[in-house]
Amino acid sequence: MSAALRSSLEDLRAGRQTIDDFLMLWRREAPAYCAPLSTPLSTRFAEVLEDLLTRLESSRLFDADSCSFSRSDLLAHLEVWLDKADARRAAL
Repeated sequence: MSAALRSSLEDLRAGRQTIDDFLMLWRREAPAYCAPLSTPLSTRFAEVLEDLLTRLESSRLFDADSCSFSRSDLLAHLEVWLDKADARRAAL
């Protein structure tokens, strides 16, 4: 599952995937990916994820980075989120 999420990050960065398709995949797959984490942590992971996805969804209104939304920064934060989820799952 992590591979699909990582692949979608690269696809969005490269313009091979739309934001809508990206958001649909992440909202479907990512919560299930962090579910095995301890309950308080999985709740926090889900909250952070939804915040990032909501901001990315809002960035659709802009063609590129703006002062309000940096799509590249949001994707970098999603990559960090995934790295942390991977690390936490590996520690279990």
